[in-house]
Amino acid sequence: MGLAPFGLVLGMVVFALCATGIVLRTRRPVAALPGTPVLLGAALTAALFTGHAWVVLMVWRGTGPARLDGPALAWFADRRDPATTAAMQVASVVGDSPATTVAVLLVVVLLWWRGRPLTAVAAAVATLGSPLVSSGFKHLYARPRPPLADDLVAVVDSALPSGHAFNSAVVAGVLAVAVLPSLRRTTGRAVLVVVALAATATVGISRLYLGAHWLTDVLAGWMLGGAWLAGCLTVVAFLERPAAGPSPGPDADTGPHRALVAAS
Repeated sequence: MGLAPFGLVLGMVVFALCATGIVLRTRRPVAALPGTPVLLGAALTAALFTGHAWVVLMVWRGTGPARLDGPALAWFADRRDPATTAAMQVASVVGDSPATTVAVLLVVVLLWWRGRPLTAVAAAVATLGSPLVSSGFKHLYARPRPPLADDLVAVVDSALPSGHAFNSAVVAGVLAVAVLPSLRRTTGRAVLVVVALAATATVGISRLYLGAHWLTDVLAGWMLGGAWLAGCLTVVAFLERPAAGPSPGPDADTGPHRALVAAS
């Protein structure tokens, strides 16, 4: 975990630069600024990565949220029952299954068919790259899993970050971004965001309940997965940024550009 302090500093520097850029360009309404979705996406990416690095740093030092790892594991273990265990096992499997990946790839095909090729590519890269990114960080940190006595599932790789938390955040985010531009009502958008967050939270909690991860593993997985997805969408927002001239019509596809502005 020796790279955690470096990652924290790097994330804070990038976040500060992005925030400064936004402040310097806010003489007009934020949504009207060309390139603002890129700045917002970069700031979100940096903020989430900084949060991930901070959690890893706390694990490295054994302070902050890392102090809750043992109590959280014990709390869930004391509240296990057959019905809840079955439900958590289903949530864990669904949250990181080939069927979920296939569903996202179908969404990718739909996005491409509807004339959103860059968004489709971003969704495919984010989803297919998730296992590689999470595995890479697992090897980097090499954190042991919780004691086998508390584990209800068979796991052999490293604990930090949680791959299930990472992948569920990416998949839920991809599906939300794919649907969000087609929703005109604020209520519909709010419901979509709540459902995506609830699904991601359920998968992460299932890993805690089953004793497969420490609390900080899940927190770090959520943040790193969010940073990975936000980074992919920011690249697309950069490629789709409007050129100088007349604003695009209301029917123009803005993909993640529109999603990032709506989220702000």
